[in-house]
Amino acid sequence: MKAEEMFKQLGFVKNNSSCYNEIHILYEKTTQFDILEIEFKDGCFIYTSCQRSPMKTNGKILKAINQQMKELGWLYD
Repeated sequence: MKAEEMFKQLGFVKNNSSCYNEIHILYEKTTQFDILEIEFKDGCFIYTSCQRSPMKTNGKILKAINQQMKELGWLYD
């Protein structure tokens, strides 16, 4: 499964504005109290919340992050 599909199943939406492209990717998820963002750029990813609160994640999100990094060529099997 492609990373974009994995993130979609987790409730994230890929931001397709003109400042993002195939090597700079941003996924966003709006929750009741916050906006979560996972950004991929320059060989790194950043997982943040707008409230700057401690982030809690699970294996499904980590698997999607790992898949996106593989698709970008940053990780190898």
